[in-house]
Amino acid sequence: MAITTVSIGSNQNISTVTPSSCSGSGPWVVAFTSTPSSDVAVGDMYVSYDNNNFGNYFFLVTAISGSNYTLKYITDDSTMGSESPCNLVNEEYGQASGTFKRWFATVTLFNDSLCSQPCSYGGNLYDGSNDIVGEMHDDSDFTETGTYPSEAQETDVTLTAYEADRHLGVIGASGKVVWKPTANTYVLDLTDAAAEGSTAKWTVSWIEFDFSSFTGNIGIDVDPTMDRAYITNNIFHSMSNHANNLNPLRFSGNGYVMNNMFYNMTDNGDYAFGINLSQGSKTVECYNNTVYKITNTGADDANGIRTGDTDHLLKNNLVMTIVGGSCYVSDGGVSASSDYNVGSDTSANSAFGSNSVNSAVLADTFEEYSTATATDFLRLKTGSAAIGVSEDLATTPVGVNIDLNGFDRNSVAVDWDAGCFQFTTSAPSASSTTNAAFLLFLEV
Repeated sequence: MAITTVSIGSNQNISTVTPSSCSGSGPWVVAFTSTPSSDVAVGDMYVSYDNNNFGNYFFLVTAISGSNYTLKYITDDSTMGSESPCNLVNEEYGQASGTFKRWFATVTLFNDSLCSQPCSYGGNLYDGSNDIVGEMHDDSDFTETGTYPSEAQETDVTLTAYEADRHLGVIGASGKVVWKPTANTYVLDLTDAAAEGSTAKWTVSWIEFDFSSFTGNIGIDVDPTMDRAYITNNIFHSMSNHANNLNPLRFSGNGYVMNNMFYNMTDNGDYAFGINLSQGSKTVECYNNTVYKITNTGADDANGIRTGDTDHLLKNNLVMTIVGGSCYVSDGGVSASSDYNVGSDTSANSAFGSNSVNSAVLADTFEEYSTATATDFLRLKTGSAAIGVSEDLATTPVGVNIDLNGFDRNSVAVDWDAGCFQFTTSAPSASSTTNAAFLLFLEV
């Protein structure tokens, strides 16, 4: 299965270097006279000006191995066609240097590049790939809103954080990808303009969505036209005080919500949700999410997870401290198979399923729940009612076994816990998500 990875970030001048040797006939394996910055990554652009043809040549970094960089020709200003980086010349007709930069400066530009197959955006950038991966880098916070798939999408698309820049379940961690929108509109609206039944899949993963400066009320909106959406391993937090319903995630299409954290949503009027599974005939499977501290100080309710249809399946979720409402609410039914959920409701006993746990005590559940920036925030503590009470889902659906810390629940013999963190996980580390990258990007 062909995969094309492209980088997204504000760094448009990562490193300027000069080739010393090129091997192959395209793509080329290139060595440089000096070592490029360690910030250069697969998916970046290498652009070099050729004084013979008076135009820039654009190459995609497809692999890095030690001091060797594999560069694939994409396009050039002069439409001269593929050329080795070592054959480009400067004003003195010596070897031309080149600059590494992120391929797209914003998520919006990445989105605008997507199109129905065959897609030839930017020369042969995607070149008929079955999967496109946009990797966000922590060059600076992402602040944009109103990002939509641009055309009928027949290609699987993943929008994710670059592996070294993943949050690993820690809010506000330095050097990690943060999407901190500021405008009053959807942050990401997943729609599919293709006919219903399209096999295209959208995955959004490993991003911290910080809504503290957001003036809108919907974070990610999965449209009813979307037939396969995966919302996995993200953090959503700090949406508050808006005139309409608060929806960090509103899900109306088909798909999966897995291993996410939803924290601190506050409204003083209309409904406030952690996860809002809207009414309709779509199938949504919601596994191993943690929802904490959803508050409504007005006349309407706060809901941790709201479900609106008998095709909505909830398992292994953990919902705590819903002020002015209930942990789990069904407005149109919920799958009879929903089970093994945990909640703090006492009188309502709202957690779906005969094997579910109600009346969980906050102080006995989490290591830390008052300081969001703590590395153990919302991780389970010894004796928690959420430990060992959930169903072992193995590896179906793809990626469900990878918790928010990057730990593979299926790699060792463990009883599954409720929520986004497995109790047996070690402290966060950059290497702990290595396996997760493949599990989330590939599906058979």
